[in-house]
Amino acid sequence: SNGSNVASPISNMQYTVTGADIFGCLNFAVSNVTVVPLPSITVSDGTICIGQTFTLNPGGALTYSYSGGSAIVSPTSTTSYSITGTNTSGCTNNVGVMAIVYVNSLPLISVNSGTVCYGQSFTIAPVGASSYTYSGGSSIVTPLNNSNYTITGSDGNGCVNTTISSVTVDPLPLISVNSGTICSNQSFTMIPTGAATYTFSNGSNVVAPLANNSYSVNGTDINGCVSASAAVSMVTVIALPTIVATSNNSLMCSGETTTLSASGATTYTWSTSENTTDIVVSPVTQTSYTVEGTDANGCMGITTIMQDVSLCTSLAYFNTSNNINIYPNPSDGIFNVEVEKITHIVITNSLGQTVYENTFDNGLHQIDLSLFANGFYVLKAIDKQTSVTKQLIKNR
Repeated sequence: SNGSNVASPISNMQYTVTGADIFGCLNFAVSNVTVVPLPSITVSDGTICIGQTFTLNPGGALTYSYSGGSAIVSPTSTTSYSITGTNTSGCTNNVGVMAIVYVNSLPLISVNSGTVCYGQSFTIAPVGASSYTYSGGSSIVTPLNNSNYTITGSDGNGCVNTTISSVTVDPLPLISVNSGTICSNQSFTMIPTGAATYTFSNGSNVVAPLANNSYSVNGTDINGCVSASAAVSMVTVIALPTIVATSNNSLMCSGETTTLSASGATTYTWSTSENTTDIVVSPVTQTSYTVEGTDANGCMGITTIMQDVSLCTSLAYFNTSNNINIYPNPSDGIFNVEVEKITHIVITNSLGQTVYENTFDNGLHQIDLSLFANGFYVLKAIDKQTSVTKQLIKNR
């Protein structure tokens, strides 16, 4: 009834078929054609980050075929995929449906690397993403040795990328410094090693302590790293020797000689250029002599002695002998002195300093040393040709 034995109905149809035999007799039959609809396929588009996979999840059929060969795709750029489906009746929608998978690029992350001194912290500062996570747990790290840290960054699309920050750790310098011994009033130079530059607790590497002292030194190397602990320089200060110079004739007549003696050191140098403990001098007027003494440590002290010289003109009437009597001796400072003639009296202390001087006529005289310190004193009685030396003891 449709003119052909091939029919393509779009809905259920009934067709009449009329047949004639060889005798020209006719008959007919009815063909009922049921039209099953094609499956209506649905699928959702998707978005991934480059490197990820996306699973196509179509609906509306029993089985499906994919232009990408599989329901799981991993495009490197935005791509369309065709999906065809077959329903339970075996009908296939060959036209298919298109699914678009959008591909977002990964964030391009850059990060700083750097160098720190041992014990210092380093701040990792990445850029190129919206948020970051750090393999060290924080953007601030304090490595004990050279270390690499992984930084993971995520952008607004949720795409993730990683990069590496390398942190180099420079060791701290180890500082050492010399110690030493000096004489009082000398200076000492500290010579540290182990770094490029140094700072000293007293502000300079040259010190002149008055007593034993210690100084700390910190060093900074060429990398700018500072020593963890200071080196200590111990400077020992030795006191200068106390030099004492004495004369065996604190008041001499012009033309006489006297012996000057030094004590308190090991070697001596006088202002006369002599290098002995005792020197003999013959000054014609009052003269000062300087002596430098050096002890076993090489420390040097200095002192000056004044040698008094008299013309002795007031002794013109002195006789050639002189008897002198002193009592009590020891005493509390009051000494009785008996002389037989005019006598010039000079009393010096243990340092050679004159504490009393007078000229006595013959007879009994009194000398008062009560205001002076207890100890030994030397009394010299002088006439024109002779001199007598006596030791006085003040002990009360």
